[in-house]
Amino acid sequence: AFGRVAPGNSIGLLNINGDAQFQPTSVIEIEMNDGDSTPGVNHDAIAVTGDVTILGGQVQVLAAPGNYQRWTSYRFLTANSINGVFDSVVDDLAFLDAELSYGPHSVTFFLAPNQATLGSVANSENQSQIANLLSSSTHPEAQEFIEAVLFSTDAQARHALNALSGAIYPTLPNANLQHNSYQLGQLTGRLRNGLNDGQPICSPPSIEC
Repeated sequence: AFGRVAPGNSIGLLNINGDAQFQPTSVIEIEMNDGDSTPGVNHDAIAVTGDVTILGGQVQVLAAPGNYQRWTSYRFLTANSINGVFDSVVDDLAFLDAELSYGPHSVTFFLAPNQATLGSVANSENQSQIANLLSSSTHPEAQEFIEAVLFSTDAQARHALNALSGAIYPTLPNANLQHNSYQLGQLTGRLRNGLNDGQPICSPPSIEC
Protein backbone atom coordinates (compact mmCIF):
# COMPACT_ATOMS: atom_id res chain seq x y z
CA ALA A 1 0.00 0.00 0.00
CA PHE A 2 1.35 3.45 -0.99
CA GLY A 3 -1.64 5.64 -0.14
CA ARG A 4 -4.56 5.70 2.27
CA VAL A 5 -6.17 2.46 3.43
CA ALA A 6 -9.61 2.80 5.03
CA PRO A 7 -11.16 -0.59 5.82
CA GLY A 8 -14.92 -1.02 5.46
CA ASN A 9 -17.71 1.45 4.87
CA SER A 10 -17.49 3.43 8.09
CA ILE A 11 -16.35 0.70 10.51
CA GLY A 12 -15.59 -2.58 8.79
CA LEU A 13 -13.19 -5.44 8.11
CA LEU A 14 -10.85 -5.52 5.09
CA ASN A 15 -9.79 -9.03 4.04
CA ILE A 16 -6.62 -9.39 1.94
CA ASN A 17 -5.77 -12.74 0.35
CA GLY A 18 -2.00 -13.13 0.08
CA ASP A 19 0.79 -10.88 1.30
CA ALA A 20 0.66 -7.15 2.03
CA GLN A 21 3.30 -4.44 2.23
CA PHE A 22 2.93 -0.95 3.74
CA GLN A 23 5.22 1.73 2.32
CA PRO A 24 6.51 4.87 4.13
CA THR A 25 3.82 6.92 2.34
CA SER A 26 0.95 4.67 3.42
CA VAL A 27 -1.74 5.80 5.87
CA ILE A 28 -4.01 3.31 7.63
CA GLU A 29 -7.20 4.99 8.77
CA ILE A 30 -8.87 3.21 11.70
CA GLU A 31 -12.31 4.42 12.74
CA MET A 32 -13.54 3.37 16.17
CA ASN A 33 -16.44 3.71 18.57
CA ASP A 34 -16.73 3.19 22.31
CA GLY A 35 -19.06 0.17 22.18
CA ASP A 36 -16.36 -2.45 22.71
CA SER A 37 -13.14 -3.55 21.01
CA THR A 38 -14.40 -6.15 18.51
CA PRO A 39 -12.48 -5.92 15.20
CA GLY A 40 -14.71 -4.96 12.29
CA VAL A 41 -17.56 -4.05 14.66
CA ASN A 42 -16.21 -1.44 17.06
CA HIS A 43 -13.15 -0.48 15.04
CA ASP A 44 -11.76 -0.97 11.54
CA ALA A 45 -9.52 -3.96 11.01
CA ILE A 46 -7.41 -5.58 8.30
CA ALA A 47 -7.03 -9.37 8.06
CA VAL A 48 -4.21 -10.63 5.80
CA THR A 49 -3.93 -14.34 5.00
CA GLY A 50 -0.23 -14.09 4.08
CA ASP A 51 2.71 -12.13 5.47
CA VAL A 52 2.79 -8.40 6.21
CA THR A 53 5.86 -6.23 5.71
CA ILE A 54 5.74 -2.75 7.25
CA LEU A 55 8.29 -0.29 5.86
CA GLY A 56 6.82 2.72 7.67
CA GLY A 57 3.73 4.83 7.25
CA GLN A 58 1.21 6.21 9.68
CA VAL A 59 -1.77 4.83 11.58
CA GLN A 60 -4.58 7.37 12.04
CA VAL A 61 -7.10 6.58 14.78
CA LEU A 62 -10.43 8.40 14.28
CA ALA A 63 -12.70 8.14 17.30
CA ALA A 64 -16.45 8.69 17.11
CA PRO A 65 -17.91 10.78 19.95
CA GLY A 66 -18.08 8.56 22.99
CA ASN A 67 -16.73 7.57 26.37
CA TYR A 68 -13.38 5.81 25.89
CA GLN A 69 -11.61 3.87 28.62
CA ARG A 70 -7.89 4.04 29.29
CA TRP A 71 -5.79 0.95 28.50
CA THR A 72 -8.42 -0.53 26.16
CA SER A 73 -6.66 -2.37 23.32
CA TYR A 74 -7.76 -2.65 19.67
CA ARG A 75 -6.26 -5.29 17.36
CA PHE A 76 -6.50 -3.77 13.88
CA LEU A 77 -4.05 -5.80 11.78
CA THR A 78 -3.64 -9.59 11.69
CA ALA A 79 -1.51 -11.76 9.39
CA ASN A 80 0.46 -14.99 9.13
CA SER A 81 3.48 -12.93 10.18
CA ILE A 82 4.24 -9.26 10.91
CA ASN A 83 7.63 -7.73 10.03
CA GLY A 84 8.57 -4.08 10.57
CA VAL A 85 6.94 -1.13 12.33
CA PHE A 86 4.91 1.95 11.40
CA ASP A 87 6.54 5.37 11.66
CA SER A 88 3.82 6.92 13.80
CA VAL A 89 0.29 6.78 15.16
CA VAL A 90 -2.00 9.80 15.63
CA ASP A 91 -5.47 10.16 17.12
CA ASP A 92 -8.17 12.71 17.89
CA LEU A 93 -8.72 11.87 21.57
CA ALA A 94 -8.28 14.68 24.07
CA PHE A 95 -6.59 13.03 27.05
CA LEU A 96 -5.74 9.57 25.75
CA ASP A 97 -3.05 8.63 23.23
CA ALA A 98 -3.12 5.62 20.93
CA GLU A 99 0.10 3.62 21.26
CA LEU A 100 1.11 0.72 19.02
CA SER A 101 2.01 -2.77 20.17
CA TYR A 102 3.44 -5.44 17.85
CA GLY A 103 3.10 -9.20 18.05
CA PRO A 104 4.27 -11.98 15.70
CA HIS A 105 0.82 -12.16 14.06
CA SER A 106 -0.90 -8.87 14.85
CA VAL A 107 -0.61 -5.14 15.49
CA THR A 108 -2.67 -3.54 18.25
CA PHE A 109 -3.10 -0.05 19.61
CA PHE A 110 -4.11 0.74 23.16
CA LEU A 111 -5.29 3.96 24.80
CA ALA A 112 -2.82 5.39 27.29
CA PRO A 113 -3.40 8.51 29.43
CA ASN A 114 -1.42 11.54 28.26
CA GLN A 115 -0.29 14.69 30.05
CA ALA A 116 -2.73 17.09 28.39
CA THR A 117 -4.69 19.50 30.58
CA LEU A 118 -8.22 20.76 30.11
CA GLY A 119 -6.83 24.14 29.09
CA SER A 120 -4.58 22.59 26.43
CA VAL A 121 -7.54 21.53 24.27
CA ALA A 122 -9.13 25.00 24.35
CA ASN A 123 -8.89 26.99 21.10
CA SER A 124 -10.62 30.21 22.12
CA GLU A 125 -10.39 32.72 24.96
CA ASN A 126 -13.82 31.70 26.27
CA GLN A 127 -12.85 28.04 26.33
CA SER A 128 -9.55 28.82 28.07
CA GLN A 129 -11.23 30.85 30.80
CA ILE A 130 -13.83 28.16 31.44
CA ALA A 131 -11.13 25.46 31.46
CA ASN A 132 -9.04 27.42 33.97
CA LEU A 133 -12.09 28.07 36.14
CA LEU A 134 -13.01 24.39 36.22
CA SER A 135 -9.43 23.21 36.79
CA SER A 136 -8.95 25.51 39.77
CA SER A 137 -12.31 24.69 41.35
CA THR A 138 -12.90 22.15 44.11
CA HIS A 139 -16.63 22.15 43.42
CA PRO A 140 -17.82 18.49 43.12
CA GLU A 141 -19.67 19.16 39.87
CA ALA A 142 -16.54 20.70 38.34
CA GLN A 143 -14.44 17.67 39.28
CA GLU A 144 -17.05 15.27 37.85
CA PHE A 145 -17.11 17.28 34.62
CA ILE A 146 -13.31 17.07 34.28
CA GLU A 147 -13.36 13.32 34.92
CA ALA A 148 -15.98 12.86 32.18
CA VAL A 149 -14.02 14.98 29.68
CA LEU A 150 -10.94 12.79 30.22
CA PHE A 151 -12.53 10.03 28.13
CA SER A 152 -13.77 12.20 25.25
CA THR A 153 -12.44 13.34 21.89
CA ASP A 154 -10.88 16.75 21.19
CA ALA A 155 -14.08 17.87 19.45
CA GLN A 156 -16.26 16.73 22.36
CA ALA A 157 -14.11 18.53 24.92
CA ARG A 158 -14.16 21.80 22.94
CA HIS A 159 -17.89 21.57 22.34
CA ALA A 160 -18.45 20.96 26.04
CA LEU A 161 -16.38 24.03 26.94
CA ASN A 162 -18.26 26.08 24.34
CA ALA A 163 -21.62 24.93 25.62
CA LEU A 164 -20.64 25.62 29.21
CA SER A 165 -19.17 29.02 28.38
CA GLY A 166 -22.55 30.03 26.94
CA ALA A 167 -24.09 29.57 30.37
CA ILE A 168 -21.25 30.77 32.59
CA TYR A 169 -19.15 33.19 30.53
CA PRO A 170 -21.43 36.25 30.94
CA THR A 171 -20.67 36.12 34.67
CA LEU A 172 -16.89 35.85 34.31
CA PRO A 173 -14.50 36.78 35.88
CA ASN A 174 -16.71 36.48 38.97
CA ALA A 175 -18.39 33.21 37.97
CA ASN A 176 -19.67 31.11 40.85
CA LEU A 177 -19.84 27.44 39.91
CA GLN A 178 -22.16 26.85 42.86
CA HIS A 179 -24.86 28.66 40.84
CA ASN A 180 -24.12 26.72 37.65
CA SER A 181 -24.17 23.16 38.99
CA TYR A 182 -27.25 22.40 36.86
CA GLN A 183 -25.36 23.01 33.62
CA LEU A 184 -22.27 21.18 34.85
CA GLY A 185 -24.26 18.15 35.95
CA GLN A 186 -26.25 17.95 32.73
CA LEU A 187 -23.20 18.34 30.51
CA THR A 188 -21.26 15.75 32.53
CA GLY A 189 -24.05 13.23 31.98
CA ARG A 190 -24.03 13.88 28.24
CA LEU A 191 -20.27 13.50 28.05
CA ARG A 192 -20.44 10.14 29.78
CA ASN A 193 -23.09 9.01 27.32
CA GLY A 194 -21.24 10.29 24.23
CA LEU A 195 -21.75 13.97 23.46
CA ASN A 196 -23.48 14.76 20.15
CA ASP A 197 -21.73 17.81 18.70
CA GLY A 198 -24.85 19.43 17.36
CA GLN A 199 -26.98 19.09 20.46
CA PRO A 200 -27.65 22.15 22.64
CA ILE A 201 -27.32 22.23 26.38
CA CYS A 202 -30.73 22.89 27.90
CA SER A 203 -30.62 25.16 30.91
CA PRO A 204 -33.07 26.57 33.44
CA PRO A 205 -35.42 29.30 32.13
CA SER A 206 -33.11 32.01 33.48
CA ILE A 207 -30.30 30.98 31.11
CA GLU A 208 -30.57 30.69 27.35
CA CYS A 209 -30.04 27.32 25.69
